[in-house]
Amino acid sequence: LEKELRDAQTEANDLKLKFASQASTLQFTETAKQEKEEMLDKLERQSREAESQILSLQSQVQSLSSNTNTGELTSKLAEKDSTIRRLETDISSLRDEKNK
Repeated sequence: LEKELRDAQTEANDLKLKFASQASTLQFTETAKQEKEEMLDKLERQSREAESQILSLQSQVQSLSSNTNTGELTSKLAEKDSTIRRLETDISSLRDEKNK
C-alpha cells in the first residue's frame, strides 16, 4: 500500500511538473503573439505615415513643376523623387515585415 501511495505521489508530481511546463510555454506563446500584434500595429502606422508623406511630396513635385526656374526645379524634383523612392522602398519593407 505504501508503494502504491509513493507511486501515486510520484505520478502526481510528474503531472504537476508537466502542467507547469505547459503553462510556461503557453504564457511565452501568448506574450510572443501580443508582441507580434503590437509590432504589426506599429508597422501599419508607419506605413500609413510614409504613404501620407509620399502624397505630400508628390503634391510638392507637381507644385514645383509649375515653377519657371528650371535649374532650381530640376534640383528640387530630383531631391523629391529620391525621397519618394526611399519612402516607397520603406513602405515595401514594412509591408514585407508585416506579412511575415
